[in-house]
Amino acid sequence: MGGRPQEKINKDLNNCELVVIILWMRCGVTTGIYSSGIEEEFTVAKKRYNETKKPEIHLFFRDIPDDRRLNPDDHISRVLKFKAEIESAKELLFSRYENPEGWKKQFRIQLNNWFDRQPFGISEKLKHVDGMALVYKNLGWLYEQINDYDNAEKVYEAYANCYKK
Repeated sequence: MGGRPQEKINKDLNNCELVVIILWMRCGVTTGIYSSGIEEEFTVAKKRYNETKKPEIHLFFRDIPDDRRLNPDDHISRVLKFKAEIESAKELLFSRYENPEGWKKQFRIQLNNWFDRQPFGISEKLKHVDGMALVYKNLGWLYEQINDYDNAEKVYEAYANCYKK
């Protein structure tokens, strides 16, 4: 196979229209260049966005329980640092959510709004699922899954199943 696994994800990021990053209490592991896949994926997507105004980046941060937030381990500290950097840069909007149901509601609204802004046929252009960072190839399929499922856990499972095919 050769090369870093992250290179395939970065290639997808350089061809996508939408990046969705969902964080809670972990950022992932080092890619050999960045401290985590999330950091590298965000950096690649943000660089391309600054150059081309694509991809649109949607960030979601699940609320961390108070006891974990007040006594954070290394993973939570990295998530909190990343969120603080996003807030202080004031370049991108992000959403907070309390639980999977809250994420599902927010994501459905944001995805509908994103679809409304797109030219016809955009849903055939994208793909990739890696942990919590998602880049979609078939947004029509994703939209159907979100509308068919009753909870966000099943949507997460659907992402993984889509990637295996």
